[in-house]
Amino acid sequence: MDAWLFGKNHAGLRQVQRPFLAIYGEKDGNVPPEGVEAGVRAMTGPAVAIRLNGETHSLSNAANNDVRAWELLFFDAWLKDDESARKKLESAQSVRDGVDDQKTYQHALSSSDRG
Repeated sequence: MDAWLFGKNHAGLRQVQRPFLAIYGEKDGNVPPEGVEAGVRAMTGPAVAIRLNGETHSLSNAANNDVRAWELLFFDAWLKDDESARKKLESAQSVRDGVDDQKTYQHALSSSDRG
């Protein structure tokens, strides 16, 4: 690959220490899912990745419902510093009332993981 996003093997993302949420479409041709997944795995801080199965870069209305649900849970967990929301975020694998969504990665979400 001639052009590396965030450095070769996403090395620049290893410095990301702040909580990060990635939500991506399984069939996104603009931002390939494998790039999102590799980038999130390179981060060393709390990180969550959610795949919206069957979705492209332009998300459907149903997918946007899932995005909002995940964002609210993530923001409650980190912006409100809500430990119970972090536990829900850690245990959740999908949300209801949208599309087929799936958590594909998480790192250091609970206080015990963060040291």
